[in-house]
Amino acid sequence: MKRIIFILLFFCGLCVDLMSQTRRDGELLFNEGRYEEAYDVYEKLQSRYPKDNLLKYQVGRCLYEMGRYDEALPLFEKVAEKDIVRANVYLYDIYFSQYRFSEAEIAISKYLSSLGEVDEEVEECIYKEAKAKLAMKMLDRVEDIAIIDSVKVDKWHFLSAYNLSRDLGKLALYSKVYEDSTLQPQLIYYTGREDKMIFSNKGKNADLNLKVSYRLVDGWSEASNLSSVLNTDYDENFPFELSDGVTLYFASKGHNSLGGYDIFLTRYNGTINDYSNPINIGMPFNSPANDYLYVLDEISNIGWFATDRFQHPDTVVIYEFVPNKEKLLIQIDDVEYKRLAAQLKVYRKAHLKKDDAVKKVDDVEKTDLGINFLVNDGIVYTHMSQFRSEEAKSLYLKVQETEKRLLTLLRLLEGKRREFFFSDVEEDKNILRAEVVDLELDEHRYKELIEEYVYQTRCEELKVIH
Repeated sequence: MKRIIFILLFFCGLCVDLMSQTRRDGELLFNEGRYEEAYDVYEKLQSRYPKDNLLKYQVGRCLYEMGRYDEALPLFEKVAEKDIVRANVYLYDIYFSQYRFSEAEIAISKYLSSLGEVDEEVEECIYKEAKAKLAMKMLDRVEDIAIIDSVKVDKWHFLSAYNLSRDLGKLALYSKVYEDSTLQPQLIYYTGREDKMIFSNKGKNADLNLKVSYRLVDGWSEASNLSSVLNTDYDENFPFELSDGVTLYFASKGHNSLGGYDIFLTRYNGTINDYSNPINIGMPFNSPANDYLYVLDEISNIGWFATDRFQHPDTVVIYEFVPNKEKLLIQIDDVEYKRLAAQLKVYRKAHLKKDDAVKKVDDVEKTDLGINFLVNDGIVYTHMSQFRSEEAKSLYLKVQETEKRLLTLLRLLEGKRREFFFSDVEEDKNILRAEVVDLELDEHRYKELIEEYVYQTRCEELKVIH
């Protein structure tokens, strides 16, 4: 009998040793990044020991690293209840990627409460907790936008999906213009006049910063940081400036971004000679993934932005959409619907005629653009819809377009005059003097063109009226 007991104990000990050895093998494979092999080891062990919660956790970790979140989630949820507190870190990441932000906050809060005050993970957990709260607020204010189209492209060739007219400016990758090896695209934006470029390049700490350079007679000025208000200790990239010369969109991994890159809006304040604090433009434009290069064509009323949400690492999706004149929030209280809308899994479809000079949306444009156009002494139009002549309407759009360009020019002219006034170098003053003269001539031409367009608009409309 003693012999039998000894043999049983021997085999039990051997099994424990074998399990321990196999578990160690799985851990070694996992630490080497061989997640599929580690998964096979742990999965076989789990089938043999189904009640072992640590094995469930280890299988879950492998599935997580393999991107199989849906399979990993129930395992982490189960073991988190069994006091494997570390599982809550993984739960946070999965919930966050699924836009289940309130559950993500609860998970990371549970893990945070298990840590000591001096634990090195405390700061990171507090940051994640704050990010989940920010995401919850964004989810409550998802903008209702109409999507025209979407296209998947290689992330290194994504600019091909942006159909910018020359007036809007020009986009280029820094690596295509200057010799520069980088692991991510860095953008150069040239204004419509190509007299200024805003671009992203390495800062002091190897992070990407927004910089600006101006065209001079003999080339480009030395690049300088655009603003300390915009540049952080993280990456700033993908700038685009509206024709007003004031409004700037860019992407940043700082400024309390939701994901990697988020899209931000800022405006130049001439009074303080600096930009305003950046504003996160919210969902559905931003997500837990990378979102960037928000571009608006104000004349055609079309916008684009790029995102790598739910995509292969080398692929991005470019969404073409109709910008709202005023922010239009989704009014449905259903949280699940808001989650889907925030992910752009549900949206309104814009119906456009691609060949139209001005794009119109049958279910989007709920308000008409306010104007103030004197047809004659007795008639003043306050809305574009009042035009009876299509030719007149088309001409008036040219009036508006030219006025926007004039406004941009006047701001540039003001800046050049200011530079001229404060410059102490005679050579620089001569260059600036010539630039000011050229801009003043352009100003005169723009004003004459506006007058001509106004006159033609009035004549065409009166033909129809009379």
